[in-house]
Parts: sequence; C-alpha cells; structure tokens
Amino acid sequence: MRKAFTSVLELMRLQSEMNRIFEMLEGLQSEDSTFEIEYAPLYDAFETPESVIIEIDLPGCEPDSLRLIASGSHILVEGLRNSKKRKSSRYHLLERSRGKFKRTIEIDAAINTHKGSATFAKGVLRIEFPKVKDRRGTPHSIEILKETKK
Repeated sequence: MRKAFTSVLELMRLQSEMNRIFEMLEGLQSEDSTFEIEYAPLYDAFETPESVIIEIDLPGCEPDSLRLIASGSHILVEGLRNSKKRKSSRYHLLERSRGKFKRTIEIDAAINTHKGSATFAKGVLRIEFPKVKDRRGTPHSIEILKETKK
C-alpha cells in the first residue's frame, strides 16, 4: 500500500512540473510579448476550514517587484527575481532561476477574492482568501419538464 501511495505522490509531482512547463510555454506565446518568462516559482495551495492558502517560494525577490491579481478562481502572481552580478567571478554552474516570472494559480474552492490578504516574509509569499459558503456558477441540477400537448 505504501508503494502505491508513493507512486501516486510521484505522479502528482510530475503533473505539477508539467503544468509549470506549459505555463512557461503559454507565457512565451502570449500577446504581451514584452513580458518574457524566465521561470515559474514553486507553490503549495491548501485549505483550512476557514480559508484557502497559497505559499509561493520567491527567495531573492523584493516585495516591491511583485504583483498579485485575483479574479474569480484565478490568482495571477508576477514579478522579478534579480541576481547579483559578480564582476570578477567566473561561473562554473548556474542552477538558480532568476528573471521575470508569471504564474497563474487556479483555486477550485469557493473563495472571496475581495477579502484576500498577502504577506511576504523570509522569501515566501503567503496569500490567504476566506472561504465562502456558496459561489456563483455552482453546478446544480435543473428539472426537465415534459411539454404538454394542447
């Protein structure tokens, strides 16, 4: 049972990585050609009984370089992660991502985007939205009536 659980977690991690790649490719083909996507930061999204929380790893970012927009079930986070220029150094390897980023996160829960809050501390952007009981567009069944002949 434990091996199957580990396999499912590995598939979920792979799906998350593929989603990041596709987001980066979408950014390259967007109409806003002036915004070049360099990388997509990792994030966790989870919910408590009262709220939905997103935590995004953004080490090296300054809060002033970040922009956050919430619309419906979509949360857009974009910004810039600068790198320090080392003039008299010769690099052997550069693995850390830097540059512009843009990430759209879809939340599949009823949230109030107007009452969201965000804090940035120790390289982590934490976004929190209170949950609501119901939202527009909630699926519900509709009774189909038979037409009566006159």
